[in-house]
Amino acid sequence: MTKRPISSAERISRECLGMPVRMLHRAVSAVYDDALGAHGVGLAQLNLLVAVERLGDRATASLVSRVLMLEKSSVSREVDRLVERRWMTRSTGAQGRSQRLALTVQGRRLIDAALPSWEAAQGRVRALLGDAGADLLVSMVGRLRAAEAPPVISPAPSDR
Repeated sequence: MTKRPISSAERISRECLGMPVRMLHRAVSAVYDDALGAHGVGLAQLNLLVAVERLGDRATASLVSRVLMLEKSSVSREVDRLVERRWMTRSTGAQGRSQRLALTVQGRRLIDAALPSWEAAQGRVRALLGDAGADLLVSMVGRLRAAEAPPVISPAPSDR
């Protein structure tokens, strides 16, 4: 009996790693976004605020985009929204070539206020993935970061 060749669509449907990664992203983001919604922030914005806070004086849109592995245009759009909401400021750097990013007092308060909601979402996602799945996910991202070699965020002076 001759096996019929599978179609391109069928092969992509069976083998594509991108599809399940995108599904995982949407499912996980929805849990966090639902939990953080009461604070008026989504996971993408919270991650950006956290990255800027961790980078401290070094925070620029370019560096944040590398650290978070995002397109610079996506970071710029989100920064515009965060500045508009007064959670972040943008100022021209010393040489006038780059724009420094910093959190406002309201931005720092937002991170603190959102922490319990984030913790609840973190627990739900860890339960959905299981400890082994969550640990594997963190490990895989570590491998991607090593391959892409983005700069490592060192602890802010207040974290030391």
